[in-house]
Amino acid sequence: MSEKSICPECGAKLYFGGDGRSRICETCGYKEAIQKDIPKPAELVRDLRYAAQFAQPKPEPTVFRTNVRVLLAQAKGAVQEGNREEAFFCLEKVLHADADDKQCAEAWLWLSQIYDAPAERRACL
Repeated sequence: MSEKSICPECGAKLYFGGDGRSRICETCGYKEAIQKDIPKPAELVRDLRYAAQFAQPKPEPTVFRTNVRVLLAQAKGAVQEGNREEAFFCLEKVLHADADDKQCAEAWLWLSQIYDAPAERRACL
């Protein structure tokens, strides 16, 4: 077993957390965050176009649209708190979801707020 899969505190196996952004030891409760760099807007657009080529039938729209609204609300709060990673996590899900045009535009608007470089902000807008 790789040393990265072992808890540094008790030696037990680490498991992925429910959100997929951390690893947790079920024995002692140790938690390790998984760092993911926020990609440039051009990379995100490329990934979205690629994913659209292989899109499957969408889930029930009314249920899923509620989830999109919740994700947008969480993303707005994260942007306002300065939590760029959380904001990107939520906004990326909105853009990959079955969001309507207004929700996608709102996601891109909020996404522009997590970038520092003016060129990257413009790319989102």
